Amino acid sequence: MSQQQGTQNGWAVITGASSGLGAIFAEQLAKRGHSLVLAGRDQPRLTAVRQRVAQIAPHTDVQLVVADLGTEAGLTALMAQLDGRLINVLVNNAGFGTYGPLSQADARREHDMIAVNVDALSVLPTRCFRG
Repeated sequence: MSQQQGTQNGWAVITGASSGLGAIFAEQLAKRGHSLVLAGRDQPRLTAVRQRVAQIAPHTDVQLVVADLGTEAGLTALMAQLDGRLINVLVNNAGFGTYGPLSQADARREHDMIAVNVDALSVLPTRCFRG
């Protein structure tokens, strides 16, 4: 199959794939025959997820995108990696939260949170599933 089509069940894109639920989704989707594009900010942890997937499903194509989806550059890097691929599954898992009194919140951190939790969450499906 071509790189654009992926393997047996096509491509699955997982954001926030370097740990937690993102890593679990990667393992489970690989078992189900999907090629994977894993996005996250931490290259060593993404690499570790790719190695676990290789043990579980050795013939799975796993590509990594090290990027902060809270930035335009991060979204652009992920979109460049996805360009032309037929995406069957999007696990839009990247996100984080803050806590504490709003009056004491760091405005930059709050902006970053909105960029990841709202902007990227809204933009990725429209770009992944252009029909």
